[in-house]
This record gives sequence, structure tokens and C-alpha cells, in this order.
Amino acid sequence: MKTPTVPACIADAAHGPPPYFLTRDRVPVHRCERCGTIMALVEFEHAQYESDSYYSMKFRTREAIDRYWGMRWRHVLATLGRRIAPGRLLDVGAGNGYFVHLARQEFGWDATGLEISEKEARFAAEVLATPLRVESLEAHAGCDYAAVTLFNVVEHVPDPLGLIAEAVAHLQPGGLVVVTTPNPDCIQVRVKGLRNWGMIQPPHHLNLFTRRSLGRLLERAGLVPIHYETLSTYMEWLWKYDTGDGHLRRALFDVLRLTGLGADHFYIARRPPDPGAGS
Repeated sequence: MKTPTVPACIADAAHGPPPYFLTRDRVPVHRCERCGTIMALVEFEHAQYESDSYYSMKFRTREAIDRYWGMRWRHVLATLGRRIAPGRLLDVGAGNGYFVHLARQEFGWDATGLEISEKEARFAAEVLATPLRVESLEAHAGCDYAAVTLFNVVEHVPDPLGLIAEAVAHLQPGGLVVVTTPNPDCIQVRVKGLRNWGMIQPPHHLNLFTRRSLGRLLERAGLVPIHYETLSTYMEWLWKYDTGDGHLRRALFDVLRLTGLGADHFYIARRPPDPGAGS
């Protein structure tokens, strides 16, 4: 069996090829010693996103979807709304479409969702009456968006910098890119150790980023990070103890967010105005 060539660190090529870290599901995984980026040496597999068991389609009613996803998306939308007035928004990798639905119905955004999975797009249309476009960001002709969102997408693609740069190309000057992705400094890693972190799961996740390396990736794409926190919103284990209004879940979410130990990074970054604009 041919040993795969280890590429340079996906977050910053100046760091060189990262050393071997572990093997997961027979896939070699490498970790950059300088920025902590984790890279699985495996190719992208589209078929997994067309599975009936894919996690974004696990709930089949609007009420159940809202219970699982609603707190996350409302927090993100409220945070985004404090940075920019609602306008045209493009959600890349829209999944089950619930973020697009809430952005339109509750927060006043003119939101468009892109999804490469035909099955997820069909789910969004049938369950949430939210049409999504089945196309990649590269193929999407729209531009001049006030915000482009990439929720738990960059860890799935072989070229995360290229994807973020493409998002910037669809953005108006001064617009915002929003990124979430798993956080290798989360509470689960602190307790179980990085080698036992469930997010290292190739070929589902190809690249995983520290706060530092994700910030570097945004900067390399020409963006200026303006907001960072972490998110932990699902916490199904807590549901049976919680009240109907989710006070316990919200309290734990806030503790993890404020300590930086949440399950996901949540970055907002701005595209600078074009030189000479307004002069």
C-alpha cells in the first residue's frame, strides 16, 4: 500500500507538513505542531450526505427540529443582527434548511440556502416548506450578499481556504462571513483527551481547526475577524432534566460560551470595504 504524501498544514502552508498523530477508521490523521490543525488524509465522499440517517434529518417534525436547532440558530441570528442590518444572506451547506427558515420568518433576512445533498434539499422542502438550491457555492451566480454563512461546513471540504475565499467573492464590501466548526479545545476534549474526541471522524471530517488556525484561515481569505465565541446548543442528555422553556440548557450553553469550552467555534469576520470606497 502506497503511503500518502502529507501536504502542508491546511491552515498555513508555512507550517510545513504536520506530523502523524493517530489512525482513525484506518485513515492516517496528522496534527500541526504549530497551530494544532488536525488533517485526515482521505478524500471527500459525497455519498454520506445522501444517507437517510444523516444527522440533520434525524427529526421529522418542525417542533422537534426547533427543539434541537432553534436555540442555536436564534442565538447566531441575534448575534449577527447586532453586527449588521438584515439584508441578503447566503447559507452555504444549508442542511435541513431550518436556519434559512428562521432567518426569513423571524429575523427579516432575504435568505437563500445552498445544499449539495439532494436528499437534504428535499427534506427542507417537504418538512419545512423551505426551498434550497441544490448547487455548490462555486456554481452559484448570486453575489453582493450582506452575509454568507458556513455552519459546520469547513471541516468537510478538502480546500477550506478556497471555500472561504469563494464566500468572500459572493459578499458585498463590508459584508460578513459567519463560520462554525468543531472546537478541539471544548469541554469534551478537556475531559476525555484529544485522542478520544469524537469529532475526529474521517471521511466525515477532513480538517479540524483550533481557534488560532481558524482565525488564520479567515485572515488568509482577506477577512477581519470581529467576533468569536463557542457554541454548545444540542445537549440532548439534558432534555429530560430541563423545563419546557429550556432554562438549564440555556444556562449551560452560556457557561460554556463564556469559558470558551463550547463544542463549536463561532467566528464572524468582515470583508473590508474596497479601497477608495466612499471617497
